[in-house]
Amino acid sequence: MAGQNPSRQFRDKEYFTFDLTVTDPAYVFRFNIAQLYGLIRLEVNGQIYDEINGWPPAGLTLPIGTHEVKMWTRELSNLRWFDLWQMGGGTLGDLDFSKCKEMYYLRTWYGSIGTLTLPTTTERLTNNVTGMSIYSYATQGYPTSLDLSPWINIGINQIAMWNGSTERWILPTNNPAGFRELLISDGTGTPIRAVGSGAATSNTVDLSNQTLKSYCVINLQSMTAGAATPGNYNDIIWPTVWGIGNLKDCSLFGNFCTTIDLSSVPFISQGIHVGYPRIALSAQDALTNFIKPSAIEGAKIEHFQLQNNDLLTSLDIGTLTNLKNINIHTQTLLTSITLPSTTTPCEVTYIEDNPVLGYIDFKSMSNLTDVNNAVVNVASNNWTATIVNQVLVDLDTISSAGYTGRTITIDGTNAAPTVGPPDGLTAKASLMIKGFSVTTN
Repeated sequence: MAGQNPSRQFRDKEYFTFDLTVTDPAYVFRFNIAQLYGLIRLEVNGQIYDEINGWPPAGLTLPIGTHEVKMWTRELSNLRWFDLWQMGGGTLGDLDFSKCKEMYYLRTWYGSIGTLTLPTTTERLTNNVTGMSIYSYATQGYPTSLDLSPWINIGINQIAMWNGSTERWILPTNNPAGFRELLISDGTGTPIRAVGSGAATSNTVDLSNQTLKSYCVINLQSMTAGAATPGNYNDIIWPTVWGIGNLKDCSLFGNFCTTIDLSSVPFISQGIHVGYPRIALSAQDALTNFIKPSAIEGAKIEHFQLQNNDLLTSLDIGTLTNLKNINIHTQTLLTSITLPSTTTPCEVTYIEDNPVLGYIDFKSMSNLTDVNNAVVNVASNNWTATIVNQVLVDLDTISSAGYTGRTITIDGTNAAPTVGPPDGLTAKASLMIKGFSVTTN
């Protein structure tokens, strides 16, 4: 809500106002004052905070009740940054940013808001702005359908919402700023129905006309009790032109896509950026087909995670030749896994709780365990003694001595090793001589 200041000192200046209802007396009301571009003063219940009177240094502790907040600015289009955090124990009234046409940052933490009104048109800023950012943590009240299409001349740089209430994200038809983060994570049952310029009607994550920045994170998670949330998107369309938009993280949890195709997706090179290139797919209740990255791009992936995709029967990760972490578990229909042919050691290999999984040929990863503290956990795959024996023989064949802290776990629902053939007991003893801790039935 906007208003005019009648006093001479602030004549021709405007304010943005909203109500703050406090339900917890320990509540701390904090603004990121240093980033509130265009702000002249902050006023709470008539108490003025500005450069003369001093900004609230660590936040305001307010009593239970409803408080009027005013943010004074020379004109509302100058109010470009709204950052309210640590608002647990409080709720906000209506937030009307319709006149804030140069706004490019909106962040709220916890609590809830009334209605949210964004500008229907935006203006390009004179300073160097990298695009609009929407950042929300556990804040309820965001509209079910959030229209960000007016930012066509500024672009969308970041969408990061945890446990929010928005189901459809309508994007500009092109995005000059370029995404650095598209992170929507919801464990409260709110589906991710659609993201893209056609998100108002589709059930698709359509990034075909979007620009992605290098080191971009695409992390879409919508699950309840480990299952995909009904109504989630059922297709994902990658950008038509990638440019420099290499992904750092591709995490897709809880959708109804039948195919995840990463064959055209570029990833960052290892060691370029903080973190690691990752693929993580979980709770995809319709997934029957995973198409791996190309040989060049697959070689950049360090972490691969697959879990609770109940219809997937086979998996080929043969192009992922530099994996440091493999985590494949609770795949109820998975029968086969094709591993890469590589000499790269893998620090963590978890392939467990896959009840119909057959034999896995680890020999293609010829130096799999040649690293200190290597972990291989292949427990509870319902393996027969023959498979257990062969896996132990294979691991013994490819494992060198001279490393410390290494473990192999192959118990659970798997059978106990025998003298075979192949001779699993001899292989187990040999691995232990090489310094492994080996757990079997």
